[in-house]
Amino acid sequence: MADTKGRMVTLAAVASWALLLVVSRALLLAWQLDPWAFSFIQLVTGGVFLLLLSAGGSVPVSALRRLDTWIFGGLRVLTASAFTAALVHVSVLQVGLIGVMNVPMAALAVWFVFGRVPRVRELPGHLAILTGIGLLIARLDGGLANPAVWLVLISEIAVVASSLIAEAHPGNQGDGLRARLRFTGLTLVVTALIFLLVHAGQALLAGDGGALGLDGLASPSLWLAGLAVGVALRGPSMYLTFWSINAVGTHNYLAAVAFLPLVGQAFEYLLALGGWLPMPVIDVYDVCLIAAIIGGACLILRVGRTA
Repeated sequence: MADTKGRMVTLAAVASWALLLVVSRALLLAWQLDPWAFSFIQLVTGGVFLLLLSAGGSVPVSALRRLDTWIFGGLRVLTASAFTAALVHVSVLQVGLIGVMNVPMAALAVWFVFGRVPRVRELPGHLAILTGIGLLIARLDGGLANPAVWLVLISEIAVVASSLIAEAHPGNQGDGLRARLRFTGLTLVVTALIFLLVHAGQALLAGDGGALGLDGLASPSLWLAGLAVGVALRGPSMYLTFWSINAVGTHNYLAAVAFLPLVGQAFEYLLALGGWLPMPVIDVYDVCLIAAIIGGACLILRVGRTA
């Protein structure tokens, strides 16, 4: 990776996303919250909070007139929707591990888009990741025919595409604190708006045109949880993501995100000890697959750091 600061920011981003996912799951189960409304409030409150912090930031509101800003928001909505749909068919850990396919995808994407040729020494890492994912898919009901495989593929294509946009977007250049806060806040609000429009469109198609699917926003506990998670985790997670992508590049960032399932399992275990979540169960075969996939990501990061 580029330097120590870049590595620390990337580590913080991975830890923040893992904690966000685990805390969100715990609150959804404990308080029986509406998932889409909970996510929407997180996006809005996290974005508005960052915009308030960014007073005087140099990123202009004209960023809202850029097509790539809206494409980024749409890709984030697609990522979340496909990821959530995949959880109907497989576990959170399995979705996370299959999602590490974005690492070899990112290597090809940055080669094509930015002309950064993957290093030959990375190849064993990519092969280890693909082998581990292949063995995991073979264990699923239906194998490749399992809908989760294709839903995760769609999700990770959107992840890679949105990361490339974030790396190239003018609003994510430089190291100015307030400028990045403002850019992150704007993208969160844009994502929330697209999220709302998609949900309202689904409600119209389902014949719920009167409420537009917004009746789930009436719960005080929903707003309390959404505000707390949005301000404390959703906003900071996206801010750290943009900072990391700017500092280390899309490829290294996504290679580090391969650790997210493992970090998430650690957080799940801690919350399970407190009675907030069921105790996670991992068999020996899962441990071997995790070792292969995470080991491949470690090799890729090692090559990137020593280059």
